[in-house]
Amino acid sequence: MHILIDDIYLNTDNFANEYVKLKPEFGQNSIILKFLDFWFNKKNYFIVFTSGTTSKPKEIKLNKNLFISSAVQTIDFLKLKNENIYCCIPIDKIGGLMMIVRALVGNFDIKITKPSADPMKELKPNHNYTFISLVPYQVFQIINNNDSLKKLMRFKTILIGGAEINIELLKIIETLKPDVYHTFGMSETCSNFALKKLNNGKWNYFKKYPEVNLRTDKYGVLSIKGNQTNNKWTKTNDIVKLYKDGFEFIGRNDFVINTGGYKIYPEYLESKIEKILYEENINIEFYISSICSIEWGQMLVLVFKEKSINNLDNIFILLKSKLAKHEIPKKLIPLKDFPLNNSMKIDRIKLKEFISAL
Repeated sequence: MHILIDDIYLNTDNFANEYVKLKPEFGQNSIILKFLDFWFNKKNYFIVFTSGTTSKPKEIKLNKNLFISSAVQTIDFLKLKNENIYCCIPIDKIGGLMMIVRALVGNFDIKITKPSADPMKELKPNHNYTFISLVPYQVFQIINNNDSLKKLMRFKTILIGGAEINIELLKIIETLKPDVYHTFGMSETCSNFALKKLNNGKWNYFKKYPEVNLRTDKYGVLSIKGNQTNNKWTKTNDIVKLYKDGFEFIGRNDFVINTGGYKIYPEYLESKIEKILYEENINIEFYISSICSIEWGQMLVLVFKEKSINNLDNIFILLKSKLAKHEIPKKLIPLKDFPLNNSMKIDRIKLKEFISAL
C-alpha cells in the first residue's frame, strides 16, 4: 500500500521520515498528516465535522475501530480488490477521509489530489486508477468534456455522494461503463452504510450493508445500528420507506414543510417535479421552499435560477395538471444564485431566509 501526495509516497515503514517533505501550502496536507499520525501512532480518536447541511457543523470523535468497520463493509459489499484509488474530494469531510481509510484497510494504493471541478484533467489518458468518489457537480463537469469522460470510463467503480443527483444526470450515468453507486451515510456513521446502484442493473432503492440494522419510528425517521456506530442505535434526520434489505429516501425531517394541513418533503417533491419537467424537455435549476402565510401556515414556493424560465405561466399550468393540489407551489421566485454550504450542498435554511426577506 502506498499513499501518494505531492509525488511523495508514504507507507507504514517510511511515514516518520517522509511526511516532513510535504508542502505545507497544500491545504489538505495538514489534515492528512494529522489523520495518518492518528492512524499509525495509535491515537485514541480522530475528530471529524458534520457537513453542516441542517445546522452549524458539529464535532464528532471517531476511534480507529469505527473507521475500520466502515471501510471493511464497503470493501466487502463492492468486492473491492487490488484497487488503485484516486481521491479528489475534500478530505476534511468524512467522504474523502474514508477513501484514505479504505486504502489503508484494503492495502490499496491511493493518490490524494486537490479537489477541482474536473479532476480528470490531471490524469493521463491511459491512467490505471480503478476506484473514485465524486460529487454530482464534478460528474457533470466531467461528462461535458469528452477527454475527461474517456478517462472516467477507465475506472471500475465510482461512488457519488454529497448531494442529490438530478434526473438529467442520472440518465447519462446509466450509460457509463463503470459501476456507479449513490452513497448514503453521515459523519456519525463513518460515511456510507447503504448504496444505490445507478447503472448496469440499477437498483430502485438504497441497499444497506449486510451487517447494518435499520429501523424507523412512527414518523418514518431512520435509525441505524452497526459496528460503525459501536453497535448503538444512531438516529438520522432522514425520512425513508423501509424495506427488508434497504430503504427509499423520502426527505429530511429537518426540512418538512407544513402547508394547509399537509406535510411536504422538499426533496421528494423536487424529484417529482423534475420528472414532470424532464418529460417536457424543460431543464431548470430549482428548489422547493416555503414562506410564512396566514392562509397556509407555510406557503409552498418554487425557487428557480434567474432567467432559466422563459414562461412562468406555462410552468404553472403544467404543474397544476400533474401534481396533487397540495403539492402545487403557490409562487415561483427567481434568485440569481442559490446559497450553498461548505460541502457545496444547497443551504435550505439560508434559502428560506433569502426568499422571506424579498
